[in-house]
Amino acid sequence: MRTAAAIPTTVVVAPEGARAAEESLRGTDVQVVVSEGLTNTLRELRGRGILSVLVEGGPNLAGQLLQEDLIDRLYWYQAPILLGKGLPAFPTESATPLGDARRWIPTEHKVLGESNLLVVDRELCSQGS
Repeated sequence: MRTAAAIPTTVVVAPEGARAAEESLRGTDVQVVVSEGLTNTLRELRGRGILSVLVEGGPNLAGQLLQEDLIDRLYWYQAPILLGKGLPAFPTESATPLGDARRWIPTEHKVLGESNLLVVDRELCSQGS
């Protein structure tokens, strides 16, 4: 079985969730990092040798990472399900005119069962990065 002892695992939490995360993960070999802002947290992770991060936190976190220009590569999973009105995937404070919008470079597209995976890079990266 693969565990945090075999595969280094780090969880980043907001300051208000630090105590609960540390208590629930005690004895699991999972490292807990308390976030002190996005840029500082990413610097902390890089200092620990972590160069790639899986971010799961919803549209507000994704939108903030994009606005602060902290994403190099985006793996976007899409399912053919229309939910109607809801939250945007990447909310921003204001709309960007089409002519001013950042152009991402598609590097991969895969069909995964009924879903799709689209991988885009901010700038062209090597496949192993």
